[in-house]
Amino acid sequence: MQYDLFWKDQEGGVTTLHFRDWIHYCRVVDSTPCRGVAGEHMLVYVFSGEVEVTCNNKKYRLRAGDSYILRRNHMSQKVSKPTADGRPFEGIFFYFKVPMLRHAMSQHNISLRGAEPYTRRSPYIPLPRHPFLANLFESLRGYFQAERFPSEQLMELKMQETVLTLHEINPELKSLLFDFADPIKIDLRQFMEQYYLQDLDLSGLAHYAGRSLSAFKSDFAQTFQQSPSRWIISRRLTEAKRRMEQDGEKPVDVYQEVGFKSLSHFSKAFKQQFGVAPSMITS
Repeated sequence: MQYDLFWKDQEGGVTTLHFRDWIHYCRVVDSTPCRGVAGEHMLVYVFSGEVEVTCNNKKYRLRAGDSYILRRNHMSQKVSKPTADGRPFEGIFFYFKVPMLRHAMSQHNISLRGAEPYTRRSPYIPLPRHPFLANLFESLRGYFQAERFPSEQLMELKMQETVLTLHEINPELKSLLFDFADPIKIDLRQFMEQYYLQDLDLSGLAHYAGRSLSAFKSDFAQTFQQSPSRWIISRRLTEAKRRMEQDGEKPVDVYQEVGFKSLSHFSKAFKQQFGVAPSMITS
């Protein structure tokens, strides 16, 4: 195996094979959740099993033969599951890196001139079942299952083929895929309420909020009158207190869920903010 291009991860019931950080084949034998933000448009194709996707507080369920695109810079939660009769989940996750899209645009003389802007508001974009898409991903599946990978040049052609196939089955996607504008600067208070539990550093938060790091810090100070790190810790502690009071969760159950690495750090920060130990909340 060419480890500079392809590699394999195996942990518990999850096996993942990768081509760079662009294409990932995943096989799951137990229900496995995954939550995060994709910095690029992501295409998911399901071979077997099912995946439940949650974004913008809506749930979608996909089974064998289904596929969707998640727009870049949007939060989603995916739960990959085997079928009721024990068939594992198998799927491919394809990330549309901007350099690859620019190269495909140049190679195939793709132009946005006269194209209508992509207007769908939802970040979740279901794709029709289509033989072109099924055949394309079956060919990629064969490489990953056999762990006999072709050259980098052929894989890059496969990526371009994916772009052209999507354009063939849904021409409207051209205005989405080839829009390289920077993310729109979004409302910071609303953004932070959505992302404060995520394991993102300041640069990551700034990127997903559509700002430079310096602009993010400046806008944050104006909005919250404190630093991002202090606000995030305070907000996480408030959420932990709510869960313990309303849901009866114990400190040992909640501290990792709200982003703390250790129970001792959580307990110390909690007492500093609220004046009591977290154990007193649920006792």
